[in-house]
Amino acid sequence: MPEGQAERGYAYDQAGRLTSWTAPGGAVTVYDWDKSGHRTGAGADTFTYDQRNRLTSGGGTSHTYDQRNRLTSGGGASYTYAPRGTIATTGATTKTYTFDAFDRMTADGDGRSAC
Repeated sequence: MPEGQAERGYAYDQAGRLTSWTAPGGAVTVYDWDKSGHRTGAGADTFTYDQRNRLTSGGGTSHTYDQRNRLTSGGGASYTYAPRGTIATTGATTKTYTFDAFDRMTADGDGRSAC
């Protein structure tokens, strides 16, 4: 290893999932997983899922979904969708997205072209 660079350590389970990470200073973050393969812990953070396998909370953030399984809130932001299912708005401050007839984004909430 080049001088001045600190080594980081990674450990994995038989399924290939990260089980621990060691920082250059030696601090270890442990990752936990449930039988379904969902991450349930990362250091002091815990993660929960509903019966539909959707993340409902994690890292101090809650998530909610609509009946069509689309994220409606999470991380302090809310999300709305256009009738065809494309995302329409996001964020604590509204950010609007525009799509063409083929559901390709043509402009974002700043009014800039997506191309």
